[in-house]
Amino acid sequence: MGNFGRQVLVLTMAVTGCATAATPSPSLTVDDFYTKYLAAVCHADATCGGSRFSSEAGCLKSAAFSFADTKALTATAHFDPAQAAACLDSWAGCNDSPHLACDLVFTGTVATGGACSSTSDCVAGGYCDNCACKATAATGEACTKAFDCASHYCVGPMGALKCAIRPPLPKVGESCTSATLAAGETAMGTSDCARGARCDATTKKCGPLAASGGACTSASECQPGLICPIASGATQGVCQAAPALGNACAGASDGGQCGYDDIMCLGAAGQTTCRTIAALGEDCSGGICEIGLGCDATSKKCVVAPAIGQACLPAGECAAGAACDPTTKKCVTATGSKPICP
Repeated sequence: MGNFGRQVLVLTMAVTGCATAATPSPSLTVDDFYTKYLAAVCHADATCGGSRFSSEAGCLKSAAFSFADTKALTATAHFDPAQAAACLDSWAGCNDSPHLACDLVFTGTVATGGACSSTSDCVAGGYCDNCACKATAATGEACTKAFDCASHYCVGPMGALKCAIRPPLPKVGESCTSATLAAGETAMGTSDCARGARCDATTKKCGPLAASGGACTSASECQPGLICPIASGATQGVCQAAPALGNACAGASDGGQCGYDDIMCLGAAGQTTCRTIAALGEDCSGGICEIGLGCDATSKKCVVAPAIGQACLPAGECAAGAACDPTTKKCVTATGSKPICP
C-alpha cells in the first residue's frame, strides 16, 4: 500500500469528495497526478460546505505543504496510472467515503515481514508499522487501529476490535457516531458527524456549526472564519470573529487564532499578526513561504529557493524535492522524513 493513501486519509477526514473528475489518461504522470489530486481536494473543500480554508487558492498552498514530504517518500515507489485514475475519479460527487483506491497509487517491493521506513516501501496490500511491513486486515479481522484495516475503520469493544466497512457519517439531526455505538465500544477511523456539523454534547445529535456567540470547545465547532478563545481554567469558550488578515492575534503557539487553516498567527514575540503563506517577493519575517520559495535572511522577502547543488538558504531551505545537507550546507535530493528504523 502506498504511503500516499495514508496521507489521503488524513486530508479526507476533513474534506469530503466533491469534484467533477474526468477520467485521466492511462499515461498520467506522477506530477500530473499530484497536481490533479490537490486540485480535486481543494475544489471539494471549496464546494462541499464547511471549508476551513479562506479560499480554494489558500487550500492549494496548504495542501502543497502537506504533500511535500509525501512526494519525496514516493519518489522511488512504483506508480500505477490506472489506480491513480481511479483515485481521482473517487472524488466525483460530494461523499464521505474513504478514498481507498488512493492506497494503491504508489507501492513498494518489500513483502510482509520485511523491514521498511515508510508505507511506500511495502507491496500492495501492506503498510509499514514499527519498521516492518504488515498486511492490512480484511473486514471481520482483528485490528488495534484504523490503519490496520484495508477499510480504514476499526470498531468494537477494546480488546476485541474488528475491521468493518465504515457507515456514512451522521448528518445534521442524526445521532452522533459515538451515540450509536454499544456500551464499551469504540470506533477508529471515523468522526462523530459529517463535514459541516458538530456533535451536541447534550442531545448526542449532530447539529450545525455554532455561529458567533455560540458555545464551543474548539474552533472546529464554530462556523468557518470564527475562533474559539477559551479563558485559562475554563472548559469552553464562545465562537467569535477572527482577527482580520494583517491584524494582531494571540500568538504563534495558538494555531486557531486566525479562523482558517491557511491563515496563521505569525511574527516576532509581541508582534504576531494573521498572515497567509507568503508568495514570491512578499514579507516572510516570522512567517513561511510557498513551496519552492525560501525566506531571504537579509531582505526578509520570499525568494526562489536554491536547487540541488546550490548553497542552502541560511535557514536551510531548498527547492521542492531537495533538502539541505547539514555537513556541506548544499541542497541535495530529498529522501523524505522517514523514521529511523533498526
